[in-house]
Amino acid sequence: MAVRAISDSAETEVPIDFNKVIDRHGEISRTATLREITKMPSRVPQLIRFGLESSRARRALAHFLDRYVKTLSVAPAEAR
Repeated sequence: MAVRAISDSAETEVPIDFNKVIDRHGEISRTATLREITKMPSRVPQLIRFGLESSRARRALAHFLDRYVKTLSVAPAEAR
């Protein structure tokens, strides 16, 4: 089974180029992010909205997974 949370539509323009701000460990570099933001400060509101929508998707996914795991723990063994 695969489950994912989607924070935006396919038509949504990403506010910054995340390929330029993610380091070799897969983490977002604050320095690189600030550098990208300074190139296009008009996108700050869009970046904030992107963050809020991503957070909302993360919470929805966590809520779903909590409920799903609970149903697995109470389901009869032969139903799994």
